[in-house]
Amino acid sequence: MVMDLTSMVGPVATPFVDFAAGLVVARGCAMDLVAPGMFVLVPPGKSGPRTAGHPVGVPA
Repeated sequence: MVMDLTSMVGPVATPFVDFAAGLVVARGCAMDLVAPGMFVLVPPGKSGPRTAGHPVGVPA
C-alpha cells in the first residue's frame, strides 16, 4: 500500500506516519520511505522497494 502524504504539512502528517509505524510493528510488516512524503507499507513475507522484508527500523 502506498501512503502519499505529500500534500500534508509536517504536523498534520505526523499522526498518519505514527499510526502506520505502529501498524507495521504490530502486524510484522515493513515500511519504507520511497520519496519525500511517500511511504510504502509491505505485508509480511513480501519485499518492498528497499526494505527487502525487513521491519521498519531494522537495516536491510
